Amino acid sequence: MHLAELAPALLQWVFVIAVLVLAAWEQPGARRLKRFSSSAARLAMARSGIVVWWLLTLAALALAWPLDLFHLPPARSGLGWLWDSSWARALATAVLLLYFGLALAPALQCRFHPRLRLKYAAAVNYLHFLLPVSAQERRWWLLLSLTAGVCEELMFRGFLLHFLTGQMAGGLSLHLAGAWLLISLAFGLGHAYQGVAGVLRTALAGLMFGLLTLLSGSLLLPMLLHVLVDAAVLWVYHPQQDHPQAAARLIAGCDPRQAHAQEEMPAA
Repeated sequence: MHLAELAPALLQWVFVIAVLVLAAWEQPGARRLKRFSSSAARLAMARSGIVVWWLLTLAALALAWPLDLFHLPPARSGLGWLWDSSWARALATAVLLLYFGLALAPALQCRFHPRLRLKYAAAVNYLHFLLPVSAQERRWWLLLSLTAGVCEELMFRGFLLHFLTGQMAGGLSLHLAGAWLLISLAFGLGHAYQGVAGVLRTALAGLMFGLLTLLSGSLLLPMLLHVLVDAAVLWVYHPQQDHPQAAARLIAGCDPRQAHAQEEMPAA
């Protein structure tokens, strides 16, 4: 095989390895935020993440050209149980409706009953080091949610799905089902900074986004729901209104585990 024929394959492998390395590179930054989190540090991490993910997305589109990464690969081996059974598709659809309904329900409840934020904020306590506090952070969170929804879906359920199923010169030749499972695991491990429970939660989310891609044949719905699920945090977590003293400490900078120490409950 000539070098000109090997070059695309080598570039694709280098890119995949670079993505994995960059995912690992983010972990130390998240660990530092767990020890000391401030508005400036969270904004810096959000901005750098946005830039890096859009650059990776542009690189993925260039390396995959002329493949259409926004639609499912034509080879659909290993999923006959899903394609050949209307019952299986109906069950998969019901599972997706239940999963995404439960994922978005807290935000909808808090939108109409703001005091419920006090209950749901405790459920995301493990992410306080990362979540937006100030008005400026909340604006950047919207852009970060858009970035995650578009770029992560195109990278994991687009580029990697095509790469692992033999649609690219340098890719593997896994069955679609195997690629779906492997990508979901990689998606979970990419969120290792959230701990073991976070890895399991995001791996499950990866399975659900992947299943939605398989059923719809496109990345449009996964991207839309990914953006909504991430942006929904803004309705669930609003410490400047619910815990102003803790919010002030988180903006100035503190150990996020101690931010709510001696916090006064908001007036009824």
